[in-house]
Amino acid sequence: MLSRMQENGDPSLARALSGARTVAIIRLGSIGDVLATLPVAWLLRDLLPRGARIVWIAHRAEAALLDGVDAIDEVIPLRRASLFTAVPSWRRALRPAGIDAVIDLHGNLKSGLVGWLTGASVRIGMHATDCREHWNPLFTTHKLPRLGSGNKTRRALETAMILGHTAPGVRFGLKFTEAELSRAGRVLEGLPGEWRPLAALQLGRLGDVRSWPPEGYAELARLLLDRGLGVIFLGGPAEVETGEAVRSLLPTGEARMRLEVGTLSL
Repeated sequence: MLSRMQENGDPSLARALSGARTVAIIRLGSIGDVLATLPVAWLLRDLLPRGARIVWIAHRAEAALLDGVDAIDEVIPLRRASLFTAVPSWRRALRPAGIDAVIDLHGNLKSGLVGWLTGASVRIGMHATDCREHWNPLFTTHKLPRLGSGNKTRRALETAMILGHTAPGVRFGLKFTEAELSRAGRVLEGLPGEWRPLAALQLGRLGDVRSWPPEGYAELARLLLDRGLGVIFLGGPAEVETGEAVRSLLPTGEARMRLEVGTLSL
């Protein structure tokens, strides 16, 4: 992997970024993909000159994940909408940031349009074979070589090496507020001592084709309980319905099981 990344290095891309004062990373969603791509912000911080700004453009829900990450100077949240209705509001949100260069690591039509709406003269995008939609390359001025991995964090490392980083490493740097830490502490303090170890199950939205049905979560929870683990179900407001469905499939009054769905921050 290392030799492949070095062979694919492109000095022209590093030169394209060298004069930029504000560089935007585009990874709009989803939450897991934004988190997996986050190391690229720290690697860009190493590469860019002192005083350069790093902006991250994401949908509003995912943008909350990036608040307080020291490698990022500004997070620009965009509302989810159809391309026909979103363009004016996106333009108003993006143009004041004064973005000189964009690195589009999302690779679809929407992210390509977002990059173009920034007004940046340098718009680096993925190789056509790595893009999710074939329209994306129409909006970019520079192309990354084809990446060697399908894993988004490994792609972040590859991208950094292509741009000139010699020793990229994985760093996330998430920060939590005192209120969030206190809330998490109260959840853990309320657990009986026999809850160790504890398994956390992140639920998916009911009806989402990428998610397990409630019966799958319930069966896994029963297996974990039988093995002596405690089980805590996690999720946001979109997963509350799934949580209620799972609860209905499990025995009531189980002290080693708890639903914290829709009760915690991202």
